[in-house]
Amino acid sequence: MNKMGKWAAGIAAAALLAGGSAVFYGEGVKTVAAASAPAGAVIELRDIGGHWAESAIRGAISKQYVDGYQDGTFLPDRQVSRAEFVKMAAAALKLTVSGNTTGSDWYQAYVNAAVGAGVHKWSDFASGDWSTPMKRSEMSRMAVRAAGQDTEDDLEWMYLATKAGLIQGVDATGNLDVDGTTTRAQAVTIIERILAVKEGRGEEVAKQADKRAVSRAEVLWHKTNLESMLDGDYIDVAGTPEKDRFQPKRMVAEAYNGNIKGWGEGLFIIDLDDSNDPYKHLLAEGKVYSVTRNNDSVNTSYLELPNGNAYVVLSVSTVQMIKNPDDFDLKFLGTSYLSTMFGFNYDSETLHN
Repeated sequence: MNKMGKWAAGIAAAALLAGGSAVFYGEGVKTVAAASAPAGAVIELRDIGGHWAESAIRGAISKQYVDGYQDGTFLPDRQVSRAEFVKMAAAALKLTVSGNTTGSDWYQAYVNAAVGAGVHKWSDFASGDWSTPMKRSEMSRMAVRAAGQDTEDDLEWMYLATKAGLIQGVDATGNLDVDGTTTRAQAVTIIERILAVKEGRGEEVAKQADKRAVSRAEVLWHKTNLESMLDGDYIDVAGTPEKDRFQPKRMVAEAYNGNIKGWGEGLFIIDLDDSNDPYKHLLAEGKVYSVTRNNDSVNTSYLELPNGNAYVVLSVSTVQMIKNPDDFDLKFLGTSYLSTMFGFNYDSETLHN
C-alpha cells in the first residue's frame, strides 16, 4: 500500500487560603499553620514585584483565597496540584465546604464542594490523583464550568475557555501548552477572570481574549480556525446547520471503489500581515500566493506583503492510494476532497477585508 504525502492547496504550589492554612510540597501534601492577616489586607511579598501576574496575585490575596508563605514569598512560578487548584477555586467561589479539611485527604471536602457546584466531574481525570500537577487542559474544564458554560465535546473545552478570555496563550503565537502544568500565578489569574465573569463582567474579560490562542483552540477542537478568524461569520454552506459544519468526522472522502482515500488535516485561515500568526509556518517560504485585497486579486509574496489585512486560506489533507487508477489527477482529487470534507468548493469562495 502506497501512502502519498500530505497535499496542500492554498487560497485560502501551594495555596495559602483564608483561615490561615497552607499547603506545602514535600513528602505528600500537608497543612501547616500560617500567620493570619487582617481581612482585606494585602501582604507585601518580595517575589511578585514586576511579575506578569502581580495584579492578579494582589487581587487574589485581597480576597483572601490565597496568601503568601511565611518567609515573605508567593512563589508565583511554582506548580499547582489538582488538589491545590480545587481548594483555591472553592474558596474564591465561596462554595459550601463541609467535612474534614485536615489529614492526608484534606482536599476531599473541597473536591466534593466543586462536584456539588458543577465545577468538577468525577470523570474529568483519566489518570493520576489529586497530588498530580494540574494541567492547563484540566484547568480549562473547571474554568469553563465555573464561568457558567459546559460542553459534551472533550476537545471543545480549551476553545470555550480561550474565547471567553479565561485562558490565554503562553507565548506570542498563542501556544496553548495544553499538557503543560499550571503555576500559582496562572491559577490565580484564571480564578480572578472567573470571578470577574461571575460579577457580570464577562464581556470585559472576553475582550481580552488572545485571538491567536482562540485560533489554535478552534483547530484543536475541529481542525479549522474559520469561526475565530471570521469572527463567527461562517461561509454559507447550502443550508447546512452550523453545528454540523467542519466536523472531523466529515473530513473523510473515498473514491475509485475504495482504491483512494483522503482525509483533512486542517483548513486554516492565515493572516499574512500578522508576524505571529500561529499557522504562517505552514506556508512554503518564498512561494507567491494569490490573495484578495480590497476586492482585487493580486499575486504577492507573503514574506514581502505590505500592511492591509490579507489572508490565505490553506487546506492540508492526506491522500492514501491503495491502487493507482488510470488517468489519476492528484490535484483534482484533492480539490474534490475539499468540497466533500469541508462542505464547499474553495475555488468559488474569496475572503477580503
